[in-house]
Amino acid sequence: MKLSTLRGAFFLIIFNDMRYIYFLMIPIISWGQINEIKNSDFYRSGNFLLKELAQNNNLEIEGNPYLNKKFQEGKILFKNGNEYSTLIRLNMGTQKFEIKNSISKEEYEFKLDETANIQLNNKKYGIYSLNFEGSVNIMVLEEIIKGNKFSLFYYPKKNIEIPKKRESPAPASGFEKNILPEWKDYSYYIISYRDKHYRVINSHNKFSKLEIFKGFDYKNYRKRNKLNLKSRESLIDLINELNK
Repeated sequence: MKLSTLRGAFFLIIFNDMRYIYFLMIPIISWGQINEIKNSDFYRSGNFLLKELAQNNNLEIEGNPYLNKKFQEGKILFKNGNEYSTLIRLNMGTQKFEIKNSISKEEYEFKLDETANIQLNNKKYGIYSLNFEGSVNIMVLEEIIKGNKFSLFYYPKKNIEIPKKRESPAPASGFEKNILPEWKDYSYYIISYRDKHYRVINSHNKFSKLEIFKGFDYKNYRKRNKLNLKSRESLIDLINELNK
């Protein structure tokens, strides 16, 4: 093991519970370069284009895959009550968190599992296995509301997309600017009810027909509260109303 990797391991081993020393050492030993992404990550997300493009390390891509490109103060919250403060950012392309050693400035990939949550910017994230849209998906979700009946989550996701070529004549110079692939936001909200999960779509007509609204006057609520299916605050108000 390289000395730099050992330094990264030692700065994390601060817990008294020996079980979590083992938990932390496994991902540290396996962490490599941040841009090294395993095949399983791509197939799980269904983003085959991302897999193909990422094999070329010199490829230019517009934008970035991060929720916030800068590392920010955050916490790893273990289910046994232990906490660990560190610099964190979320890679929305791989749906994995990256952490930085504030002393050595080394960066590592942190693979979240069911033993912990992440707190970042006063938001809490967890790993979920959802039977969603006809298949089981492993997803990192922001926990917005966890209610006794209805819950609201946010799925932060970015994929690489190649923009469609514009149908316009070539410039007089004869040179045409290359069209670069770009990171596009594919995030959306999810409503959970009785172990079933529903994607929030931007269509009141289709959304109102979901079984979760049986016995609920959706049309009247929508008009009275000016429900906006793209607004976090508006969806929070809807879930709070449904949980009454």
